[in-house]
Amino acid sequence: MLVVPQEIRGFQHGLREKGGNDVGVIWKRGQQYVVVYYDAGGRRRWETIGPNKREAQQVLAQRMWERRNGKFRFTKPAISFAAFEQQWQEDFLTVQCQLGRMKASTLAWRESVLATHIRPFFGSRMLREIDVALMREFVKALVAKELSPKTISNVLGILKTMCKHAVLWGYLDANPAQYVERPRGEEREMTVLTPEEIRRLIEAATEPWQTLWLCAVLTGMRRGELLALLWADVDFDRQRIHVRRALWRGRDHVAQITALAAVHRHAGHAHAGAAAPG
Repeated sequence: MLVVPQEIRGFQHGLREKGGNDVGVIWKRGQQYVVVYYDAGGRRRWETIGPNKREAQQVLAQRMWERRNGKFRFTKPAISFAAFEQQWQEDFLTVQCQLGRMKASTLAWRESVLATHIRPFFGSRMLREIDVALMREFVKALVAKELSPKTISNVLGILKTMCKHAVLWGYLDANPAQYVERPRGEEREMTVLTPEEIRRLIEAATEPWQTLWLCAVLTGMRRGELLALLWADVDFDRQRIHVRRALWRGRDHVAQITALAAVHRHAGHAHAGAAAPG
């Protein structure tokens, strides 16, 4: 729980003079709460938070902490969200993928989220125009699309990471996505096949699919991991399969599936030999 500093609890006394103590004020305009404060450079700032007073207190407390610790630092000129997004993709997403810290599939997914949800809403705005109130409107827009709570949470997670880098790179003095409340929803129970359904599926399949599905059931390997198997990954002596890579889009999977079928046949022969009477 965030503890609101004493000077902020007394917000009703008003905003002190420029250059005074670390204090701000919370005003109510209609149904909206607004926080007003001076940053470390003496600039007066306003942020419309929304109808939640407690959230406004949290934001003001955070801004005061940032001021005391020198976090307000617009070191870069104003930039549009569209321009920052392009820079973020080039300097963060692409680099993370090149360093092996992000899968190609994750990169493609994030780029899809940017193009589908984030860019259409923020693309025409200046980056510094994004505040808590605008973030709240963005959440409403996502809810209006009837997206699942998990999807909305994932989208907000990407936007929060973007804003964090905007702060680190000197384009923003604070992360407007930090206090956005993510919607909660009931977790959907995963539907899985019963042992009998699995048996019927395997018996009805033909090779090489029978071996592929059997290996998936017995090992829990993902599709990309199964299709990326090489002969060097299979240890017949110890009866182990080593997962060392995964395939993703645009690759020829036939050789890997054939290898799985050979593994299944070899294992079947070895089991039959062990079961034969001496």
